[in-house]
Amino acid sequence: MVARCVAAERKRVNERSGVFNRQRSDEPAEDVELTGVAGELAYCKAFNYWPDLTTHPRSGGHDLITRDGKTLDVKTSAHLNANLYVTPDKHDKGTDRYALVTGAIPNFNVVGYAEAKEVFVEDNLADTGHGMSFSLSQEQLHLYD
Repeated sequence: MVARCVAAERKRVNERSGVFNRQRSDEPAEDVELTGVAGELAYCKAFNYWPDLTTHPRSGGHDLITRDGKTLDVKTSAHLNANLYVTPDKHDKGTDRYALVTGAIPNFNVVGYAEAKEVFVEDNLADTGHGMSFSLSQEQLHLYD
């Protein structure tokens, strides 16, 4: 219920504020936002972080700061074998790490993470069918203990 409320309000606030939607999926925007928020909550639960439940207008940026002081952006996909996708406009925006979470409410899997310097490599740039994104397979990610 928390994910549903936060996702709906974030979508409403972003639309009202004219924040550009960088969605790379054919899924309805409401579903993508819900999956993203739920993935962030799952990540925070797995590692005992306080989730960001704010709903102010946002465009990119990170979702949390790790205990070692790194900024982290959680990327979530309902597809269990999904790659980690990061849009090119996120390059040099101050995010240190990108984590991949897969699944759907209520079951998620924290797959792994990559450092920004590992993500933003020209060889990782691919046309996903919804525009260009940096793409890393799950095998390329660092695993969590």
